Amino acid sequence: MEEAQKILQKYWGYSSFRSPQEEVISSVLEGHDTVALLPTGAGKSLCFQVPALMMEGKTLVISPLIALMQDQVDQLFTRGIKARALHSHLSFREIDAILDNFVFGDMPLLYVSPERLASELFQARISKVKLDLLAIDESHCISQWGYDFRPAYLNIAALREIHPNTPILALTATATPKVLEDICRRLEMKKPVIFTKSFARTNLSFSAHLDVPASLEEYYQEAGRAGRDGQPSIALALISAADVLKATSALEDQFPSVEQIAFIFEKLCRFYKIAYGSGELETFDISMYEIAGALSMPLKKVFHTIQILEKEGWILLSEGMKQPSMVKILADREDLLYSEQFGREKAEVLIQMLRSYEGIQTLPVHIDEQRLAKSLFMEEKKLSSILYQLHSEGYIDYRPKSENPRITFLRPRPRDGQFYMDRSAYAARKKQALVRMQSMIQYLQQENSCRQQAILSYFGEKSTACGQCDLCQGTLRSGITDETAQRIWIHLRETTRNQNVHVKSYIAQYPIFHRRRMMNLFRQWANEGSIGIDPMGKISIRQHG
Repeated sequence: MEEAQKILQKYWGYSSFRSPQEEVISSVLEGHDTVALLPTGAGKSLCFQVPALMMEGKTLVISPLIALMQDQVDQLFTRGIKARALHSHLSFREIDAILDNFVFGDMPLLYVSPERLASELFQARISKVKLDLLAIDESHCISQWGYDFRPAYLNIAALREIHPNTPILALTATATPKVLEDICRRLEMKKPVIFTKSFARTNLSFSAHLDVPASLEEYYQEAGRAGRDGQPSIALALISAADVLKATSALEDQFPSVEQIAFIFEKLCRFYKIAYGSGELETFDISMYEIAGALSMPLKKVFHTIQILEKEGWILLSEGMKQPSMVKILADREDLLYSEQFGREKAEVLIQMLRSYEGIQTLPVHIDEQRLAKSLFMEEKKLSSILYQLHSEGYIDYRPKSENPRITFLRPRPRDGQFYMDRSAYAARKKQALVRMQSMIQYLQQENSCRQQAILSYFGEKSTACGQCDLCQGTLRSGITDETAQRIWIHLRETTRNQNVHVKSYIAQYPIFHRRRMMNLFRQWANEGSIGIDPMGKISIRQHG
């Protein structure tokens, strides 16, 4: 590993690897199929970038998003390392030149999306390269049991046929034991060497959230962005019963019936005036807002259905569809109070965004320029110009979409009754999504066990209580101070003055980590005769004991 460490020092400026980077790199260099299950921030990319600079042949990286690929390519370029990414922004001539350089030139690394693998042209060209490593980023996307299944990842099997002896490195930040097993099976790995790093984040206190994420995998990735510098951080959850109902309802929206999917696909074909038996490989601009309006259907329902149609191989969406524009308002409250300073048009745009996008002053939110422009009775080009001006003046952070959203039809339009989906596979995906959602809700609503311990158990890892999450803090502290007890007594007396209060309803007003101690306090008061709790659970004040 001396050479690997020299490369690490030369190009990245680090004197040593993190655990288990060195072990993963060693396994790759020895030619083993390897799986690296490393949490966010553990440095997965170095596990294939360093070997790529040591091997005689080339390294092909499969990555799901253009933004991720381009970011890594740009970082490598600043370090003097030749790497390129194939994506839909490039012309045929540019793609041809990049492939030539990868196959015959001195470019060691090439990034491609999984959709690219299905191209016969790509397969023909890639068959000529000496491929020493195939790196699969976000490899959980190949599993139907995973939280972000992408059917295009199944195209990797074709690449395996072309280069049967090339070792595979599968990387992911979140995978349950079942998903890990599925990754190895679907990638046809031969005696894979598996490296995992504990999911425990000792510097994170889980307390982790504004809404209810769809799964613990997604939640853990979001929460894991905190404390990446190793400093203590808190992942805080702010939820209510309404949030849980909203999340459950949203899950139903994400899985409409097969009949509804077929109906919307038929309407989509009519919208683009595609005749029966036609439309294969035809590409159109797409506006979810316009399509939902034309179909007289809720925007979310149309959006989820189009996502399903992509996963089922009927259509392909461009990156502009998957990565819409984002805006965060940076102007402070005082600036916004005096909005006339911006000028009429800029002020109108700012005010409309504040009305339309909840939380836009806290976090970047996705925006639809076309929809926003219509609400302002403004041309979209004019709106974009104003957004760029506000960005340059420091009032907003505006990240425009990489390209106009486009939709490509991959199959001819079927006649009535000929639309097909694998109903059993679709039902299995829905069932798994429901299981993941239920695990997420159970995690958020639990009141007894350690939160970090619950997360680690979900990912198949045994651990002891972390001692720093809200539940651990509440459980480890033995009681309530006299001062706090007095405040609770005063509040309870006022609350029960004019109405009966159920003990559980009253205690539910307090944070979860207080509730066990609250119950102990109420039992103490009941034993002392200060309060009474009837068989129905209603509280009555007797005296201040």
